[in-house]
Amino acid sequence: MLEFAFFHPKPSQLFVDFLDQHKIESFQSIEDESLILIKIAILEDDALLDKIETCYEELLEMNQMLFEKAANEDEFVVAGVVVNLNDGRSVYADIDTKILIKLMEALSSFELNDLINAVVDAVENPDKRSPCERRRVK
Repeated sequence: MLEFAFFHPKPSQLFVDFLDQHKIESFQSIEDESLILIKIAILEDDALLDKIETCYEELLEMNQMLFEKAANEDEFVVAGVVVNLNDGRSVYADIDTKILIKLMEALSSFELNDLINAVVDAVENPDKRSPCERRRVK
């Protein structure tokens, strides 16, 4: 399954509408009252997957703008990221709103996801070798 995370209902609904237009079945769940997860089956069609990723990136920008607006208006805002564990579970890690905003200004959601998953992998599968030693083995 592929997972797409949103923190605001408007972009998440637009994403579901996009998936519906392309006849892609999706499953939605709400985690921790602020995280909206949308899941779809893994697709074989690379062109369609590229369209989905482009749509998701655009809607994440909207998601971020709505998130920043709420943060600037001193509304109660909760921020975090989805962390995928080796045992298949997904958990939600709280992150300070201002830090997450800075991260999203510098990284795409996919880059941030890669960074987080690399940290999770290092924690769950510790390797005491130095980066140079690891590189020589590969």
